[in-house]
Amino acid sequence: MPKYVPVSQVGVLLPHVKSLIALLAKVKTIDSNGRVVMATGHANPQDHVLLAREARAQGVEVMLTHPSAAVTMDMKKEVASLGGYIEVMADFNQWGGDAKEKADYVAEVIKGVGPNTYCLDRTAGRWITPSRPTAMSSPREPCGREVFLIVS
Repeated sequence: MPKYVPVSQVGVLLPHVKSLIALLAKVKTIDSNGRVVMATGHANPQDHVLLAREARAQGVEVMLTHPSAAVTMDMKKEVASLGGYIEVMADFNQWGGDAKEKADYVAEVIKGVGPNTYCLDRTAGRWITPSRPTAMSSPREPCGREVFLIVS
């Protein structure tokens, strides 16, 4: 099994990715008939944006998940402008670091993308406790009510 499946080539999403997004556009949850949200997973910065553009063009909700520092604020703002959610890890450096630096980072992202667009990941997928589920919240409460499919 490959370690990863490429989603783009020379800045263009591959056909199988577009087909998957088209399928997600038709999917609803069984018990609530709710929408499905595509999470971008461990994509590279450019692929986060390409996935978000295509998902929104096909009517699929999208969340840019745990974006690295390489994902610029402009990229985050573009995804937010498309109606996507941006995950902000409250403890983005769980193995150490300054608490004020962490709080400043979270505030910067929330101010940059807007308070109705972010999802706060309070556990940051802690590597110390991998079996503990990630808890998310947002002013619009998008993160606890939909099904997230990771594309990475």
